[in-house]
Amino acid sequence: MRRGRKYVFGCLLLLTGLVVACGPVHQTLRPDHNNLDNVKKLAIVVPAEGEFTVFYERAKATATPAIMFGLIGVAVASAHNKSQDEALAKTIGSHLDGFSCRSAFKESLLESLMNSGRFSDIQIFDKKLESGEISKYDAVITFHIPNWGIRIVERGKTELMSSFVEFETEMIEVRSSNIVWKEHDTVIGQSKRTLSSYQNEKESCRKDVQETAEDAGQRIANILIYQ
Repeated sequence: MRRGRKYVFGCLLLLTGLVVACGPVHQTLRPDHNNLDNVKKLAIVVPAEGEFTVFYERAKATATPAIMFGLIGVAVASAHNKSQDEALAKTIGSHLDGFSCRSAFKESLLESLMNSGRFSDIQIFDKKLESGEISKYDAVITFHIPNWGIRIVERGKTELMSSFVEFETEMIEVRSSNIVWKEHDTVIGQSKRTLSSYQNEKESCRKDVQETAEDAGQRIANILIYQ
C-alpha cells in the first residue's frame, strides 16, 4: 500500500513538473505616456481569426484521474475532456455562421481610436508588414487571437458560462525597434448563461460573443488613448 502511495505521489509530482515546465509564462509589459506621446502614425496588424473554443469539461477536470490511474489516466481523461469540448464547440459554433470575432474586434478598436482623435493616421493590416512598410509608422501593434468562445466562469449548484476573447499583444516602437507592449490577456463577457442556453438560444449566443469581441477592442483602444 505504501509503495502504491509513493507511486501516485510521484506521478503527481511529475505531472506538476510537466505543467510548470511546459505551461506558458506570460510577462506583461505595457507602454507608458513616454512611449505613446510621439506615436501619431499607427499600424495595427490582426493576422488571424483564432479558433472558436468551448472550455467546459476541461474546466471541470480534477486530479482524480492522476490519483487513481497515474499519468496514463491523466492523458486519457484529458483527451476525453478535450473531445467533449470540441463536440460542444461544433454544436454551439453552428449558431455563429458568418460571424467573425476578428472583424468585430478590429471594427470596435478602429472606431474607438478614430473617434478619439489621438492619432493622425491609423491603418489596419491582415498580415505582417514588410520592412519597407514599417518605416512609414511610429509604432506597429500586432494582435493575435488564439482562442475565443465560451467558458465556465461560475461553479456551484448552477454552472454559468460566459463568452471570452483571448488575445496576445505586441507593440514595437519603430524608431528604437524596442518592444514597449507585450501582454497576454483574456476579456470575459458580462453576460452569464447556462450551457443549455448557449446550446439552444442562437441569438443570445451571437449577442454575447459580439459584445465581448467589441469590448476587447474598446479595452485596447482605451489603453492607447488614455495611457
